[in-house]
Amino acid sequence: MKITILSEIINEGIREIIINKMRSFLTILGIILGVSSLIVMFTLISAGQKRSAQWMKRWVNRVTISYLPPSRIAKGETIHSKEYGISYYDYLAIKDAKLKKIYQISPNQSVYGSVKTRKNKKETRIVGAMNNYLLDEDYKIEQGRLFVSDDEQYGEKVCIIGAYIAKRFFDSPNCIGKTIKLKGKNFRVIGRLKEIESGRRGHSRWTEWRNSVIVIPLRTMILRLSGNKKITLSYRLDDDVIKNDALNEKIETKIKNILITRRGTEDFTLESRAENIEEFQKTQRMWNFILGLISIISLVVGGIGITNIMLATIKERIREIGLKKAIGATTNDIKLQFLMESTILSLFGGFIGAIIGIVATIFALRSIEITVSLNIFIVAIGLLFAIIVGIVSGLYPAIKAGKTTPMDALRYE
Repeated sequence: MKITILSEIINEGIREIIINKMRSFLTILGIILGVSSLIVMFTLISAGQKRSAQWMKRWVNRVTISYLPPSRIAKGETIHSKEYGISYYDYLAIKDAKLKKIYQISPNQSVYGSVKTRKNKKETRIVGAMNNYLLDEDYKIEQGRLFVSDDEQYGEKVCIIGAYIAKRFFDSPNCIGKTIKLKGKNFRVIGRLKEIESGRRGHSRWTEWRNSVIVIPLRTMILRLSGNKKITLSYRLDDDVIKNDALNEKIETKIKNILITRRGTEDFTLESRAENIEEFQKTQRMWNFILGLISIISLVVGGIGITNIMLATIKERIREIGLKKAIGATTNDIKLQFLMESTILSLFGGFIGAIIGIVATIFALRSIEITVSLNIFIVAIGLLFAIIVGIVSGLYPAIKAGKTTPMDALRYE
């Protein structure tokens, strides 16, 4: 019996929505906008977190050793450096110290130079480095091998090429063992890097730049191409060091002492992005909160719209309410009817908003350089919020309608 009454109340609520199509649409417009914006914003927040996690993975525990030229020294100070710039020998000094809690010491040197085969020519970035550089820059070998100790020790003329270089200069996917000219000198290809994808349709200059790299052993670069011992130098700290200021400072002091002993003065800086990343995370959390709050406020505004319309319809339907009570409908039946109508309205708006939000999210994700799948959990949260807003919005009108008596309906003109 109760199920039959509930079914009738739901059917009647749906009929009321269908009869007043335009009013119903305007009533749920706020819910549609709220749910769609909630889905889009939270999906983009998730995409932003994924992108920042990838960025932080590369930088959070990385320390770069930079040369401090005389122009950047404070007034009144003098320096008596043995050499200009960070050199290959600084790398050897840190490496030979075999310090604990640091790893992946990565020296490298970059130049732009001509790359040639019989059929093609291009100016591109040539990096002299070790295997640690490939790990640092998140490159992966797809074909061939990494450098071995002999390649570095004897300055062998071997190279690992990026995916774009392989496509442009070689007809066959298998380019291992083939020869390529770097600045007029023949180098043998020993490895091909996996292509870094842009994460969106179309062309990306950043990914082209990343995929156009050619990596050769560092000593090969110094001895055979550039003749220059100045390098870029960085190392990574263990995770427990990042979280321990005292340990971090202790290791930093050891590195400084090694370099001061070799260079004769402290004409360098140790630069870490850990503090910048922490500030970035705080800012990101703040914006995530603001965006989420905007979406929820949109839903609340939509709920207020439903409340206003439901209150207005009480006066329109007061005779109907009085008649139902006169023939036996209880106060709870009237309350349930109004609650059902507000919930159905809100849920209907939630479904439309979810569809719009999913479509908008797909277009938004295509415009950013990261692949993130649409989270069905976020869609479910949007619909749940819509139902909650519908129930809360209809609560006061339902109570007010339930208090209406048959006498009130007869007196109303």
